[in-house]
Amino acid sequence: MYRCPICGFRTIRLFALKQHARHTHVLNQCPVCKKEYLNIYQHFYVHAYNDSQHLVLCYLFTTNKLRSFAKRKVKELLKVDGGIPWT
Repeated sequence: MYRCPICGFRTIRLFALKQHARHTHVLNQCPVCKKEYLNIYQHFYVHAYNDSQHLVLCYLFTTNKLRSFAKRKVKELLKVDGGIPWT
């Protein structure tokens, strides 16, 4: 089971979580940095491989292809029992 890092929505499919994030959440600022950006999606991609929270947001909100090791890490981070704290 996977959990949305923004609102806590839970689903058994990762693709369903990706659709939920894109259709439900409109991001005006980065939830990690708390700053506004002209192109928030580019910001996620630039920081994706340096920070796990940005990596998760990059996967959920952009159409950029991530490397296979990054996809595995995203799956681990979004699992309900594991994952990263989003406060």
